[in-house]
Amino acid sequence: MDEPMVRAAELVTRIAALIPLPSDSLTGDDTAWSAFEALLSEAATLLAGALGHDGRAVLSALTASPLGANPLCVLLMERCSHTL
Repeated sequence: MDEPMVRAAELVTRIAALIPLPSDSLTGDDTAWSAFEALLSEAATLLAGALGHDGRAVLSALTASPLGANPLCVLLMERCSHTL
């Protein structure tokens, strides 16, 4: 991976680390689920701003990388791609 891609992968990983994985208790509580959705949306918006106009290509490449095996990273990248 080239340097910009490595930086983008590190950014996705760091942001995803701040978001809790959805669990049964989270999905069973509407208030908690709404808070999770809001956090994920805000994180995706921030990530989209950081990635800039090349964001879609970067996210596509990262999804095909080992980050594509991390469910939370995938959720974040999918949400981010809808924001771009």
